[in-house]
Amino acid sequence: MNRDNFIPSRLRVQSIGVGFPAPLTNGDAKVNNITVVGTATVGTVAPVNVNASGTVTASNFVANALANTRAFTFNGQAISPIGVFTSAVAASSYVTFYAAGTAYGDIGSGAATFAGGNAADFGISSRAGRMVLGTGGFERFSINSAGAVTINAPSSSIPLTINGVAGDVPFTNMVTPTARGSGNAYMRIADPTGSKAFIGYPTASDDFYVWNDLATPIYFRQGGAVRLAISAGGNVSVSAPAVGRALEVFGAANEWGMNITGSALSGFSYGLRILAGTTNADFPFVVANRDSANPTFLIYGNGSVSVGQPVGGAKGYGTINAEAGIYENNIRVPHSAFARVNPAGAISVGQGVTFVSITGVSIYTFNIAGFANPPVVTATLDWVSGVFGNVVVIGVTNTQVIVQTFDTAWAPVARGFHLILHGY
Repeated sequence: MNRDNFIPSRLRVQSIGVGFPAPLTNGDAKVNNITVVGTATVGTVAPVNVNASGTVTASNFVANALANTRAFTFNGQAISPIGVFTSAVAASSYVTFYAAGTAYGDIGSGAATFAGGNAADFGISSRAGRMVLGTGGFERFSINSAGAVTINAPSSSIPLTINGVAGDVPFTNMVTPTARGSGNAYMRIADPTGSKAFIGYPTASDDFYVWNDLATPIYFRQGGAVRLAISAGGNVSVSAPAVGRALEVFGAANEWGMNITGSALSGFSYGLRILAGTTNADFPFVVANRDSANPTFLIYGNGSVSVGQPVGGAKGYGTINAEAGIYENNIRVPHSAFARVNPAGAISVGQGVTFVSITGVSIYTFNIAGFANPPVVTATLDWVSGVFGNVVVIGVTNTQVIVQTFDTAWAPVARGFHLILHGY
């Protein structure tokens, strides 16, 4: 090199200078377009500076490698950086990688490696194609030019693990640019043939979905067992728990706790079906008051029914009010009314009977209620030792009954009788 006018001349160095690290072999090093083989000796050959300890500083350094060889090698020392890239301008501190004259990527200051980056940010950016990370010679992670991230399937284990921190902090936060109320934010599960399922807000509203695109069941598992399942046809089943009730529904004030609506198709509309019980020790259906202490309606496993709070009875006792009648084996069961006249002639009316009047001492008139037709009336005279007599029904309508009492001489008697009515 001409020191006066800096006209380049050729300088060849055949060996390594004192204190210089391993040489650049099998290639040329260009300094201001001056090609050298090996490297410079101790001292300064601008713009490459080598000090006595072997540190090399270069401001414009090009290494041309031969085919299938390294352009250069940096050999570092213990607890020291292998190399340092320094720029006087923070925003332009970066390294660009070329191949065949085309820039493929940059690494360094965020202000220079990607749009909108800050000088203090450290950036790694691909110029046109994907940015790829790999291990073991295989691609593991990539970001395409549009920003989509792909994590490839590993040879084993889980593709992605996120370790959270202690406290009330979410493992991850997924944010959509779509305004609240507009939906369209969800996670999708797919295979090579298309979508399989997703969870989130897939529609243009804030309705939350757990969606299975396949005609297969959805299972909810807990404690190693399926607790709830939705079949491919939409049938919901709740599995038996280890203890306690399988399903509890709590109603709001002034609202029904549950509503079951059958099909709208007449003749094919069904409601609730209960499959439980075999004997009167089983309880397929129980209605109780709010604190569940007092059952008011029970159906036993053998079909027996108990209404109200009866005492005793193998098959239950109670009161049933049925406006259209009660049927047993398709035969309507008549309802009853009764009255009682004591031996002194005092009237003690009962259910469905109202005393009206007495004519003389033997004819009694009663009003009755609840019968659409004249009922069947049974009148029974009280038995008195040594005295014989009779009571006769002399008139019946659906609203009134008239009876008369006689003794053995067909004279009035003052003794009690029972009046029982059966009908519809």
